[in-house]
Amino acid sequence: MNKPPPHHTLYDSARLEQEIASRAGGWPFRCPYTDTLATADQTQVEHIVAIEEAWLTGARDWSLSQWRAFANDPLNITLVLAHVNESKGDRNEAVWLPDKNRCWYVLRRREVRLRYGLVLEEKAQKVVNWLLQRADCRGL
Repeated sequence: MNKPPPHHTLYDSARLEQEIASRAGGWPFRCPYTDTLATADQTQVEHIVAIEEAWLTGARDWSLSQWRAFANDPLNITLVLAHVNESKGDRNEAVWLPDKNRCWYVLRRREVRLRYGLVLEEKAQKVVNWLLQRADCRGL
């Protein structure tokens, strides 16, 4: 493969949206990146470590079943406002951080990377290290 599998072959967006919202207590859902409430028509499934980013950082040789596991893993998915998801795209911490819950975000991304053997580029690692040294991130 010279690119990751198409998203629609990896997961069912509508099913994931309902599962995520259900686990969180239903609608409206609180977007973890903005801390605002959103309805189903305002959100999208967000891969905390994007599929394209995984491809670039260690997942090139994954089988289709490995890709599906990654794309459906509750550790790596949440719901966010659609415009926020689109602004993040496949960017890493060096170029994009959410407005809210930054500590949670970088720690979750680290967990996902460790689970799937993905690497973090040096520039992004510096941002993560800086953020985790801040007082509001200590003790998490």
